[in-house]
Amino acid sequence: MENKPKYIIFLGAGASCSEGAPAQNQLFKRAFELGCHYKIDKSGHLKKYFRDFWAINIDDMESIQKEFPTFEEALGILELARTRQESFAGYYSSTNRIDEIINDLTYLMAEVLKETLKTKQCGNHYDLVQGLKRENLLQDCCFISLNYDILIDNAMIAVQGDYDLDYGIDFLNYDLKDGGWYKPDQSRSVKLLKLHGSLNWLYCSVCKKIRITPKKKSVPEIAYIEKSAHRKNNLCEICESKYVPILVPPTYFKNMSNYYLTTIWHLSENIIKTAKKVFFCGYSMPDSDIHIKYLLKRALNNGDANCGDIIIINNHKSKQKAQKEEEERRYKRLFDWSVCFTNYSFEEFAKNPKKLILETKSKNPIFRAAEILKREPQ
Repeated sequence: MENKPKYIIFLGAGASCSEGAPAQNQLFKRAFELGCHYKIDKSGHLKKYFRDFWAINIDDMESIQKEFPTFEEALGILELARTRQESFAGYYSSTNRIDEIINDLTYLMAEVLKETLKTKQCGNHYDLVQGLKRENLLQDCCFISLNYDILIDNAMIAVQGDYDLDYGIDFLNYDLKDGGWYKPDQSRSVKLLKLHGSLNWLYCSVCKKIRITPKKKSVPEIAYIEKSAHRKNNLCEICESKYVPILVPPTYFKNMSNYYLTTIWHLSENIIKTAKKVFFCGYSMPDSDIHIKYLLKRALNNGDANCGDIIIINNHKSKQKAQKEEEERRYKRLFDWSVCFTNYSFEEFAKNPKKLILETKSKNPIFRAAEILKREPQ
């Protein structure tokens, strides 16, 4: 019998930032500082793109004073051009240059996440999973991640034993001895649903099969395998077609047509419908995430009339008051029932998850958790 979660824990970019991942507005600057582009940009497309579109010379990082574009901005204008079947002067050659730049930007993002998180063995995600397991709450939870990294994946693998990690989809390499993955037992599974894809998933568009590489960020590796003589290492074992990543960029123009992602989104909607509490960790509900808002509206408006509290855990030491107020307005505009804003950071929640999960009990629409959650963490 399948386990039905009581608590949904959304993980946004802020959760990964607490472990060392760069914020979206710092992603490209950090990538070029680390030299990630040397592995990705063999043809110089990225160098030309940042010079032509953003007046940034990445060969002279020390002299750059202006702000880099966000990942969303850099991809967004290219995605819009592709959607409109238009181009820009000097970017319309037969080599599909816009497509190449979009791919290289995606691989660059994957590479900087690999570099900034490669030494991370345990941290806030591990503390959270360990704390939930210790309090016998883990199998009551479902994790929904908006991040590509595998921090939460590795944390769950590290503490498993009495449960199975379930991504909500079937993988090609179930039960294979070499790099295989186990098929989860639904009666003891804990779901991790990654709405935007993952750095450890490889997809064959011919077979329509997906391979998982446990504990390994394989997406940035196929970028430079693809550009090298070792391309056979990136081929589907069934049809020998090239593997590609499943990563949905954070733009308005998201392509959500992939079968596996569609399956995950549908499953997420059904699980949210019956949840008692939904926790948003490190997520500010940005305007560009209209797909997430649509998912939540469908799930919560079409679900149980007695749906539980929406609890926001998105504070950090450097957050300004105006920023907090704007985030609160966005959440309250979206939800017309109990939204509980806390003074907790993801790190504080991870150290004592039982406190927030069990102490927020009100179903009153005017409840704002003033007595419990507005006080400073102990």
